[in-house]
Amino acid sequence: MTVHLNTIWENKKSYWSGVSGVAFSPDGKYLAIVCWHKCVVELMSVKDRTKIWMKTLKSQRIIDSCTIAYSPDGKYLAIASETNEDAIRVLNAANGGELWKNGDITAVGDVAFSPDGKYLAVTYPNEGIVRLLNTADGTEVWKVGRPDLRDACSIDYSPDGKYIVVSCKGINAVELISADDGSNVWIKGKSSYLESPYIVAFYPNGKHIAVVNKYVEYTYIIELLNSKNGSSVWRKTIITHNYSQ
Repeated sequence: MTVHLNTIWENKKSYWSGVSGVAFSPDGKYLAIVCWHKCVVELMSVKDRTKIWMKTLKSQRIIDSCTIAYSPDGKYLAIASETNEDAIRVLNAANGGELWKNGDITAVGDVAFSPDGKYLAVTYPNEGIVRLLNTADGTEVWKVGRPDLRDACSIDYSPDGKYIVVSCKGINAVELISADDGSNVWIKGKSSYLESPYIVAFYPNGKHIAVVNKYVEYTYIIELLNSKNGSSVWRKTIITHNYSQ
C-alpha cells in the first residue's frame, strides 16, 4: 500500500535548524515547535502560520535532543531534553512563561500528560526510572526504578488515566504500569518477537496499544497489542526505503 501525502503549507525559518519535536494543541489551532540546535520553542497559528510567541531556552550547553507535549486542556507545554540541567520544563502555553524547571536526576527520554492534565509521566532511560510529577509545580507523586525500565524511551497515558505504557529498548519490551503507583501490570518481552520498540501509543478507546519496532535499517514492524494483557492482535512489516532508486 502506498500513501500519498499532500503539503497544505510549508514554512521555513533559519532558527528552525534542528527541529526535534512538534505538538498540536488539543483544538488543532496551534503548533508548538522545539529546535535543539538553537534551543528555541515557538508557538504558531496553524491557520495563517503567524508566530504567537517564541522562547529561547537558556541552557548551559546546546541541547542534544528535545521532545515536546501539549497538555490535554491546552494550558501547558512540557519539554524534555537530554541535558541533565534542563531535563524538564513546563511552560504556559498562552505566553511561553516558564512554570517550573526540573533537572535534578538525569536525561529525560519522553513525557506524557495525564488525560486531565494534572500529572506528567516522565522516563529516564539511562537510570531505568519512571516518575510521575504534578504538572502545577513539578513535585513528585511517585518514582519507580527497575532493570526492565532501562532505556525506556517512549511513554503514553491511557485515555482513562489508569495506566501508563512504556517502551523499553534495553530489554526489547513493552511494559504497562499502574498510574497510581507505577507497579507492573504486564510486560511483553523478547519472547514475543519485539525487536526494538521505539514508539508506543494508546488507541483512543484504550483497548489497544500500537507499537513501532525497528527491525533492521529501513524496516519497521507495527504491532497492535491488547491493553488488558499485552497479547498481539496483529503485526505488519513496513519497508520505508525504496532500494530500486
